[in-house]
Amino acid sequence: MFLIKTSEFIIREFNSSDFDKLFFIAQEINKQANEKEGFKPFYAFQVDVNRKDYLNILAEKTKAFLKKAYLERMQENRKTYRLALCDSKGDLVGNITIDDIPSIDENGKKIQGDLGYFINPKDGRKGLMSKALFEVLSLYFKTHDELDVTLHPNNLYSIKMMQRFNAKVVSFKSSSVYQNEPRIVLKILKRDFLNLRKSQFIGRKKITLISREKERIRDV
Repeated sequence: MFLIKTSEFIIREFNSSDFDKLFFIAQEINKQANEKEGFKPFYAFQVDVNRKDYLNILAEKTKAFLKKAYLERMQENRKTYRLALCDSKGDLVGNITIDDIPSIDENGKKIQGDLGYFINPKDGRKGLMSKALFEVLSLYFKTHDELDVTLHPNNLYSIKMMQRFNAKVVSFKSSSVYQNEPRIVLKILKRDFLNLRKSQFIGRKKITLISREKERIRDV
């Protein structure tokens, strides 16, 4: 069980009862990406909104997302944490996924782990995601020295978010396995992350409760 709770947000495990809200958020994310520049849909929910069976496909993708979260949580040596981000009232607003699975990108460069996240557009620009990411990354960098983040180069808001954590672009591919779209890889180094001022992300009244998973962050 993974839990981080503050006065502003809660980060917890996903469960089957999250389907309806997650399905709604997926629709909102795709709608925003279709209407505004600088946004791209989270890859797991990327569907052409003009398809007649759009909602059916998106519903299946939502179910698959929750199934992955469950299977990853059940792994004996857990490597991936697909976590639900909730507001202070406990309402689901987004996701943070972090893993420690070294892999090779399409340029033949080794990448360390990966980080993914999304938030309901109506809950964006409130500082909620940056504060939540700061908490998760603070745990990750207790036992790791670097983390890679793969993004679409047109996802300007996510790139800006990562730059707040001193991320630097280390790789680019014009055509990737992600629906044959371009991708960039940004790297966050532990030493750069530790240079950040916590006050940039976390308010004074924060109260944090972390489960035993903190002791097993090596597996994150």
